[in-house]
Amino acid sequence: MNAVLELPAAAPSKSAQPVKEKILLVDDEPAIRQMLTRLLAGEGYHVLPAINGTEALEFANHEDFDLVLLDLNMPGLDGLSLPTCFLDLDNAG
Repeated sequence: MNAVLELPAAAPSKSAQPVKEKILLVDDEPAIRQMLTRLLAGEGYHVLPAINGTEALEFANHEDFDLVLLDLNMPGLDGLSLPTCFLDLDNAG
């Protein structure tokens, strides 16, 4: 199942513009992670890329995000397991 996320159009990022929402991007494939990070950052979003579910949980333990983009098929903690882990973190804190 492939999902397409359409983000609102934004003016090119300039240093004078405020940063938009923070996005946690979780993907184990470097090319996908780099491409999406560049695309979203170019639209003015603050993107924190994580290489796997464990790293994503570590980031989420220290920082709040407005959106989390997950690869569904990753070794270890996959995109289907992580949402429950994020909820557990939120409920514990």
